Amino acid sequence: MGKPYSQEKNMQKNFLLKTADFAKICNTTKETIFHYDEINLLKPVFISEKGYRYYSLMQSDQFFAIRELQNLGLSLKEIKEKLHNESPAQYFALIDTISAELEKKIRQLRQSQKTLSGIYHDLENYLQNKTCYLEELPKSTLITLHSRQQQDPTEYIHAYLELLRSNPAFIQNEPYLAGIKRRLHKTVSAFDYELYYYRKAAAKKSDFPKGKFLIAFHDKKYDEIPQTYQKIFRFAEEQHMQLGAHCYEEILFNPVNIQENNCVIKIMVQLAE
Repeated sequence: MGKPYSQEKNMQKNFLLKTADFAKICNTTKETIFHYDEINLLKPVFISEKGYRYYSLMQSDQFFAIRELQNLGLSLKEIKEKLHNESPAQYFALIDTISAELEKKIRQLRQSQKTLSGIYHDLENYLQNKTCYLEELPKSTLITLHSRQQQDPTEYIHAYLELLRSNPAFIQNEPYLAGIKRRLHKTVSAFDYELYYYRKAAAKKSDFPKGKFLIAFHDKKYDEIPQTYQKIFRFAEEQHMQLGAHCYEEILFNPVNIQENNCVIKIMVQLAE
């Protein structure tokens, strides 16, 4: 396994690096390189008589390929299987897999950007003290959960936990909006609603109802939300607007210190067609 000291010095001159130096080039730790060696994923090209491991500079490309596959969600075991017995045909298939995964991630990032842009737009309107205004909402997809107990705010937590269990992919690595849907009445009760929902931007499919909405923001205690609805009713009456049968509420800002700050809720009342 070992080679004479003079030959070891020769190999260092030919771009062979000790583990610490190779780890620096790869922007990682020695422990990571050692682990890859132990699991036969990335082996040193030479081990000296003193036990020093040497890596070729060209192996940095292999390391970055491994790291890219990890970023795509593959386990080290899966990566090892993909990199075993490399050939041009296998490398072609590997590039095809990586490209497909990258396209998927790009789509997810675009969807995330749409959702975050929507939140930014809403908070901007709130900070500009817009009271009531009309808005055409973009396409979006919903996951809905019907309430099992009316008038119980803790039901929201149960619904959220149920969502995690039944639809983990819906919220994984992507921003979403949490809200409730209610039937619109002249006397709105704070905790009288039909269902909980979680919404995010969609490129094609749209579960959220199309059409124009009358928008208002509520930033006081939640049990005072009927007062904001009364403002909406007065505005609609003054502007001769016919309101639809349903409305939606979404949390835009939910502070950590709930004793000193109130959350900001976006109220969306669908107009009658």
